[in-house]
Amino acid sequence: MIIDLSMELSGNILVYPGDPKVEIKAWSTIEKDGYYMNTLFMGEHTGTHVDAPAHFIKGGKTIDEMPLDKFIGEGAVIDVSRLERDILPEDITEKVEILLFHTNGAEWFGQSR
Repeated sequence: MIIDLSMELSGNILVYPGDPKVEIKAWSTIEKDGYYMNTLFMGEHTGTHVDAPAHFIKGGKTIDEMPLDKFIGEGAVIDVSRLERDILPEDITEKVEILLFHTNGAEWFGQSR
């Protein structure tokens, strides 16, 4: 089974405090220009994303250098949405290739959904 975790991008999507808000503006229309296109302005950590090693390690791989098979495999979700402390290694009990943390990001950001 494949599960798509993508979030829809819009001007209302939550962003980390201090990160740029998403701006989507019409650039062209079919009626006026013969094609439809928008411009997008956002930080690279907006919405559904993967932090590539280059985000934390000088000279690390960027996301386009990561093999696609690293993002496909057996996975599990750990619900840490009620945790009132940092996630610790002992909280990770699953032995799988891909591990997702269910967080309450809106609360962390001081925002509501």
